[in-house]
Amino acid sequence: MTGLETTTIAGRLFRLGKRAPRQLPVRHLMASRRMLAEMPPAPPTRDWTTAMTFPCGEMGNDTLGDCTGAGAGHWIQAVTANASTEVTVSDADVIAFYSGSTGYVPGDSSTDQGGVEADVLEYWKETGLAGIKLDGFAQAQAQNVGEAQQVVNTFGGGYIGLALPKTVESQGDVWDVDLTAGADAERGSLGGHCVVLEGYDQGGFWFITWGMKKYMTIAFLRAYNDELWAPLASGIWAPNGKSPAGDTVPALDADLAAVS
Repeated sequence: MTGLETTTIAGRLFRLGKRAPRQLPVRHLMASRRMLAEMPPAPPTRDWTTAMTFPCGEMGNDTLGDCTGAGAGHWIQAVTANASTEVTVSDADVIAFYSGSTGYVPGDSSTDQGGVEADVLEYWKETGLAGIKLDGFAQAQAQNVGEAQQVVNTFGGGYIGLALPKTVESQGDVWDVDLTAGADAERGSLGGHCVVLEGYDQGGFWFITWGMKKYMTIAFLRAYNDELWAPLASGIWAPNGKSPAGDTVPALDADLAAVS
């Protein structure tokens, strides 16, 4: 699978678009490990999606393999909805971001090849999306539930990559592992896809994809997630000096100082 497959969900066509993960230098991973180990455990539940309006837009991911850009746009929506007033980045800005971070040339379908999340995050930090730049980003362990909860709680959402199984095409709003599905349950049998985690409870995680709020079980995260990133844009997450989770800007910046 290339990660650019088209899928049918609830009778509508959508695109995927996450390419294979690229590992950052070991020093970045080790610094991320230390940062997360020093953070307090997350509370038992958190749901940043309750402040949002749904559906929140496909952001081009119904016709392009720009899920890495759409994921960034949905993360901005969630962060701003909880910290101030929800900001929806235009489809044009998301597509321009996809173009700049992946080499896509609008109108040339041969260049619509999806994105590598590490590359997209670096572009987001250096260039920005609709004027919003990341302060930095950390890398968590993809199947570590506790770290995923920490990332969602502290940073306002997790930017993740899934090696999707074909079973999700018929699972509606709850994605789970289906051990009866044979080859359709294999990792990546559908393709690679970027989504954002924006809430959790003790059974799983709420996430946003194709402008919709869905839920994945813990078993699904552990089976199919292959990368987990913690982006920070303190200017929109803590516009008045303190985030909705209670962290101050200096504390947030200190968390990432050794990583980015």
